[in-house]
Amino acid sequence: MIKQALLILFLLVAGMITLYAQPTALVSDITIRKLMDTSADPIRIDKNPLTNEIYYLDDEGNIYLVDIANQSAAQVFTSADHSLNETFGLEIGATGNIYVVAAENVNGYNIGKVAKGVPDGSGGYSWSLLAHTQPYRHSGNRDHKFSAIIESTDGKYVYVNSGSRTDHSEEAKNDGLREMPITSAILKIPVDTSNLLLQNNELFLNNNGYLFADGIRNTFDMEYAPNGDLFGVENCDTRDNEEELNWLQEGHHYGFPWKIGTHHNPQQFANFNPPGSDNLLVAGINMESTFYNDPGFPVPPAGVTFTDPVINTGPDAAIIRDSVDGNIKDAIAIGRAMGTFSPHSSPVALTFDTEYQLGGDYTGHGFAMSYNASSQRKYAPFLDPGEDLMLLELTKSQGKYTTAVTRIAEGFSGPLDAVLVGNKMYIIEYSGKAIWEVIFPENTGMGIESPSSSISALIAVAPNPVGSSLSLTSAFEGLRIQQAKLYDLNGKVLGTFEGYEKAELSIPTGHLIPGVYFIFVETTKGRALKKIVKE
Repeated sequence: MIKQALLILFLLVAGMITLYAQPTALVSDITIRKLMDTSADPIRIDKNPLTNEIYYLDDEGNIYLVDIANQSAAQVFTSADHSLNETFGLEIGATGNIYVVAAENVNGYNIGKVAKGVPDGSGGYSWSLLAHTQPYRHSGNRDHKFSAIIESTDGKYVYVNSGSRTDHSEEAKNDGLREMPITSAILKIPVDTSNLLLQNNELFLNNNGYLFADGIRNTFDMEYAPNGDLFGVENCDTRDNEEELNWLQEGHHYGFPWKIGTHHNPQQFANFNPPGSDNLLVAGINMESTFYNDPGFPVPPAGVTFTDPVINTGPDAAIIRDSVDGNIKDAIAIGRAMGTFSPHSSPVALTFDTEYQLGGDYTGHGFAMSYNASSQRKYAPFLDPGEDLMLLELTKSQGKYTTAVTRIAEGFSGPLDAVLVGNKMYIIEYSGKAIWEVIFPENTGMGIESPSSSISALIAVAPNPVGSSLSLTSAFEGLRIQQAKLYDLNGKVLGTFEGYEKAELSIPTGHLIPGVYFIFVETTKGRALKKIVKE
C-alpha cells in the first residue's frame, strides 16, 4: 500500500530502471561517490542544524543517523516512537526538534498527521502528536496527501504540504467529489500545540490562521533561499503542463486547479472536447478518462489573483509541448515563458547554499532534481534525460523571480531528497535505495571559517541591498545575537560589532563601496552567515 501510494504521488511512474548506474557529473568541478546503501524505501534526508548530523527517514517511519566517516547508518527511531505509519516528511528544526509527517489511509479515508519529537536533555526525545486532519475521503486515484514540511524562520510554526486528491479537480470516480478545503494547500501549524484537529472546513482553516497558501497541487519539497524567501517544487498534472518552482508566500493562491504551470486548465471551459480541442493532450500518452467536457467544474474564487511560478530562462529543463501546434520544442529557443521545468519531470530535492559554503559558480545558489526517468511514458516525448541534478540561479526583480537552470549531473535512480552540509550534498534515492555524496568546490574566497552548526535562516537582514546601515534581527525565541563580523570578499575583517545577547543589532554600512559583503554572526544558538549587497 505504501509503495503504491508513493507511485501515485509521482504520477504513477512506469518503466522504472532496474540497473542502477553510477551517477555522472556533467561539469568538471564536482565529484560524486556512493556513500552507502539504505533501508528498504528511503523517503527523506535532513540535517540537525545544531550538529550537522544527517538523518534519513523511510516510508515505514524508521529514522536513521548517518555515519559519514564509516559510510553506514544506525536506526535511532521507529514508528513505535512517534506512532506514525506511511511517513512522507521529515524536518529537523532550529533547536533540534524533529517533525515527522504521515499520510495514512484508514478504511478509505485519508488522515494527515504530524508528530513532534523534542530533545529531553539526556540524549533522548519526547514524542507527541502535533496535529492531525479530520478524515477525508480517499479519491481512489490521485491522492497526494501530506508530504513536505518545514519550520518557519521564527520557529513558531511548521508549514505542511497537503496535496490534491485529484489530478486536475475532476470528479473522483468513487465518490463524485473534487478538491476539499483541507487539500491542495499548504497548512500552517503552531509548534506549541498538541493533538490539534485540523477540520476539513474552509472557515475553520481561515479563521484560525491554519491556511498558509492555497492552490497548491503537490509541493513535494520546500526550502529557504539564503535571503529567507521560501520556495517549493511542484509536481503538476498528467496534461503536458510544466512542473513548477514557486516562491511560496503567505496568503497567496497558486492557481490549482484553474491554472497549472503557465496554462489555464481547459476543463473549466464549456468548449473543452478532448483530445481534439487541446494540443497538450495526446491520445495514447496522456489523454486519460479524467479529461472530459465538464459543465459542473467549479468557478475560480472571486477576487483572487493567481501567483505564477518562477520563469525558467534556460538553458536546461525547458522542453515543452507547444500549445499552438502540439509539437515538442525548446521553450527558450522559441521565446516562450515557461514556469518552470519540463512537463512530467517531477521536481524534488530542493536545496539552497544558504551558508555560502560552495565555491565556483555555485555560491549562494539553489538546486533541484527530477525524479522521473526518461523512460517514463509521459516524460519520454520531451527527450529530457531525467533523474538529474540541476543548478538554479535565481534572480529577483520587481517582486518576481526568474531562474537559470543548468544540468550538472545525471544518472541517479529515483532521487527524492537532498541536503547540503558544508560543500557536500547528500542525495537519497528511492529507487536506487542509496545515498550519494556530491562534492562541490569550497568557497575559500572569503577566508571565513565554515559554521560548524548554522542557523542562518533564523537571522534576518534588512534592508538588503543596504544603505547607510543595516539591522540583524532574530525573531526566534531564545536566540540572541552575541557578535557580528563584517567581511569583504577577500576575507578582510571590516568591523566587529557586539550584540550583548540582544534580539537586534544595528551595523553601519554607509562607508562601504558598492559590492558584496558577508556578515558572520555568533548567537546563543549557533552561527550564521549572511550575504549583503551595497549598491
